[in-house]
Amino acid sequence: MGKVPAEAGTIFLAANEPAAAIILRAAGDTVDGVRARSCRLPPDAHDMSTDTDLKLSISLRFDMPVLAAARAVRVAVRAAARDQLGLTLGRIDIDVVDVHTA
Repeated sequence: MGKVPAEAGTIFLAANEPAAAIILRAAGDTVDGVRARSCRLPPDAHDMSTDTDLKLSISLRFDMPVLAAARAVRVAVRAAARDQLGLTLGRIDIDVVDVHTA
């Protein structure tokens, strides 16, 4: 499903959707105050010729501004998709499903 960049070029790796979802959730987790909950890729996410849409649910720390957090998550997830999976993401839908403290 994705390609893994290598120092001497690019090698291709068949990564399944659950593995890709783990990578993309981990990218969302890098944003301060965010905990990624679930990540859904469409069945055709392996088609590298088109942009892939993504649905991500997150939990936010109670003092986080929602729009700023969503923008930061989109940037982090888009970069991970491109750099680690070779995917170009189109629409990234983010649902805030929970609020947490510290």
